[in-house]
Amino acid sequence: MSMTIAITRNLPDRFGGFLASCMLKLAPGTYVAPFLSKAVRDRVWEVMLAWAELIPEEGGVVLVWHDEESPSGLGLHISCIIHSVDDDTLITHCNITKKLTRL
Repeated sequence: MSMTIAITRNLPDRFGGFLASCMLKLAPGTYVAPFLSKAVRDRVWEVMLAWAELIPEEGGVVLVWHDEESPSGLGLHISCIIHSVDDDTLITHCNITKKLTRL
């Protein structure tokens, strides 16, 4: 189990309500769980991705946790949306999972 931090920006209330049900809300858009298992963290992320179509253009969520296998010791999930490419509206939901390298 490792400490997990979620940071949200401009999301519908359901995201914050869900995160607050399994993590402590430290400040607006900032949630932390000192001991969150990988299984629970993965399930939280699955729920966030299931709701990805509700994320507005200026919104997003980042999940960061301690990862012993990563060179920097951090794992990262990022949810993002790309809204326009060459004047055409294109909505793409992406799920980026990264093991951060040392800077």
